[in-house]
Amino acid sequence: MGGLRSALRAMLVGAGGDPSRPQTVARGFGLDKNLAWKVSRLVESDNDVEALRFLPGPAGRRMLCEAIGARGTEEARARVEQALSAFDLMVDRHAGDRATLDVLAQCLDPAHVDDEVLQQHRKQAFLGNRATWGAQTSTQIAALIAAPGQTADESLVALELGGLLGFRCIRSDVRWCLLDRSAESNLDEPRREPLVPPPAEMGGAPLLAEFCSQPLPEVESEGTGTNQRYLLRGRDVGLAGQVDCVYGQRATYGPRAAARGLQLRVPVSTPEEDFEFVALLHRDLVHQTEPVLDVVGLLTGAPVGLDLMLPISVDRVEGGLAALRVKRAPMLAGLLRHSIRAEGWNPDDFVAWHFSVPFPPIPSAVRLALRGTGAARD
Repeated sequence: MGGLRSALRAMLVGAGGDPSRPQTVARGFGLDKNLAWKVSRLVESDNDVEALRFLPGPAGRRMLCEAIGARGTEEARARVEQALSAFDLMVDRHAGDRATLDVLAQCLDPAHVDDEVLQQHRKQAFLGNRATWGAQTSTQIAALIAAPGQTADESLVALELGGLLGFRCIRSDVRWCLLDRSAESNLDEPRREPLVPPPAEMGGAPLLAEFCSQPLPEVESEGTGTNQRYLLRGRDVGLAGQVDCVYGQRATYGPRAAARGLQLRVPVSTPEEDFEFVALLHRDLVHQTEPVLDVVGLLTGAPVGLDLMLPISVDRVEGGLAALRVKRAPMLAGLLRHSIRAEGWNPDDFVAWHFSVPFPPIPSAVRLALRGTGAARD
């Protein structure tokens, strides 16, 4: 790419063009404004991966050579055409096509990853997955609210909230997993119970009716005993059957479990446009720990140690819950405030962190860990 950029710059400057002024290049050579802007960005960039984004396709390249080359020397034009031929040969040899080369380039230079480019690839995966699986959701929400317990048996209390906003079916035969819940296997595991008594008609699903669509989405349970899943049943296809379905559980940690630390794993298995996660820690916990978050792939059923090339940034919200604004889920702040007050806690006592990712890969899981959130009591 370095040789190609150098040849293009020489041809452009030699023909009287100024690569730092794309509008002048467009007017002076009769080029489309977008094409002139791409050429300017291409030759002005000092990074090959970044420059690759702005290299026009075959038709645009021919227009450049004809318009700019006609004003310059034959030698300069020949150098550009030779560099373009070498580029095409490299694409055929190492990638097979230009689209694959764009992905390879992003992975070869992690320091210059373009999040917008990778997001477009994830969006294409979202479109394919919703057609394949017959369902999609606008936003998946997940939240954790943690505070010290008040008794010897409750060293730590955590409210686990989640749901699908704008869920809709593409096909009428879809039954979709909302929550996969496993029973406690030993005393060190947190004990979970619904935040509010489940609606009788929902098979025990821990729905928060106040924050769900009305009438309530149709949910059925599957399995008993050690494993139970709650499945969303589609009503109508498309927007006519779109629903919001929100649930909440209260998890209590005994002394040994609290000493080991709190861990939350949120499956991401729905084709979705956005994932939003909020963690709220009581100020008495903040001096002991901060949330550690990662996203892992689950293609093999177990976490896969691959870099998913996601822009993971857990941002502390200055001002706490009062300052939290989640554009894709405006109801989330109200849900959090309602849940905190239902426990008798003060929302002002919590510190907030926020994480989001557009078009998250599936299947994957968002994992949150709070290390050493409590000490075992005698």
